[in-house]
Amino acid sequence: MEILNPKALQLIKDMQDLKLIKVSEEPYSKLSTYLKKMSRDPNDDFLLSLSKDSNADFLLTSDKDLLELKKFGKTKIISLSEFLVWTKK
Repeated sequence: MEILNPKALQLIKDMQDLKLIKVSEEPYSKLSTYLKKMSRDPNDDFLLSLSKDSNADFLLTSDKDLLELKKFGKTKIISLSEFLVWTKK
């Protein structure tokens, strides 16, 4: 997992420990690319494919193109701050 922000990495590790999220170690190139254009920015499509293939409940992002979708399949697309508010409810 390559994340440049150490605080974000620690948050992800903590959420994994609490079993709030599951992080796939499988390279995304092995996952499906069955849909051509899924988002406004084709560079984001691999994230949507990962979400679908991993049955993710959430996709946390600051990307405006992805946030505009709000949902992809069963995956809710939200910002980290929205997720933190949601987990405190």
